[in-house]
Formats: sequence, structure tokens, C-alpha cells
Amino acid sequence: MIGEEPNPGDLERLLELISAIGNLRAHVQSDRAIQVVINVYQAGAITAPFTQQQGVEMSDQYNVSGTAGAVGRYAVARDFEVNHVAARVDLDLAALASELLTLRAAMKERANTVEEDSAVVCIGNAQLAAQAGDQGATLTHLQRAGVWAGGVATSIGAGVAAGAIKTALGL
Repeated sequence: MIGEEPNPGDLERLLELISAIGNLRAHVQSDRAIQVVINVYQAGAITAPFTQQQGVEMSDQYNVSGTAGAVGRYAVARDFEVNHVAARVDLDLAALASELLTLRAAMKERANTVEEDSAVVCIGNAQLAAQAGDQGATLTHLQRAGVWAGGVATSIGAGVAAGAIKTALGL
């Protein structure tokens, strides 16, 4: 106990544990997992030293390609939204802003539902973002405007806007 002289058996067991933890650190990424091993070791359920075996992995492995909300054992994701827009797109924001002004006016005339009204607002926000030179925000607003906005853009001949909406939607 604290303040007492350790006996040689305890000291040897502690050194084995330290050595085992050193070997585990190369394979286990979590201090929590190492603490579990220490607790199990202290209970006498396993013995040290741990040895590395070729081809044996002592941790979970997750290979994620693309966007992910939560990854890994016991991972949890709640109440979030992922808006993935192409990162490497070069838009002529000045030309786009001009076409979005025309598109917004055409959409206002044609809007008959709350969803279409919302798309008109998104196009207005995209226009403001384009005028401010914020390509990322422009694409996000165009994505939220949706397919209907793209259809109206195509029908009025606003090719730059239609192309940008398609890009934002990943089409």
C-alpha cells in the first residue's frame, strides 16, 4: 500500500505490466483500452509480457472514403446535416450573380408552393453570396434551392446558373 515498502514480487509484476503496456501502445490507440487491460491484468486474468504476433491486429480499423457522420465502435452522431458540395469548382461569380437575379425574378412568377417559395429565397441568398465572392456559400444555397430551380434556369436560358445548380446538386 501507500507508504509501505513494495515486495519484490509486486515490483516484478509492475515492471512486466509497464513492459506490456509499452508493447500495447504500438497497437492500441485508446488510453481507455489500455486501462481495461491494466484492470484485467491486476485481477490476474492475464499475464505479461504481451507479444506481437505477425498478422494480428489489436485494434479496430476503419477506412472511410468520403463524408461520414460517425465512425468507429460505439460512434454516435445526432442532429447534424452534411452538405457536401464539390470543392474544386471554378465559377464566374459575377456572371452567375447576374443570372441569379434574372432566375429569381422568373422563379417568383412561377412559385406556387411553400417549397418553391423557399427555393426562391435560396436563389436570392446564392445571388448575395456570389456578389460577395463567396463560392462555397453560393454553392450551398444553390444546392438548397434544388432541382426545381435548375429546371427554371434551364427553361429561361440561364446556362451559367443551371450549370452551377447542377454542380451544387452533384448532377
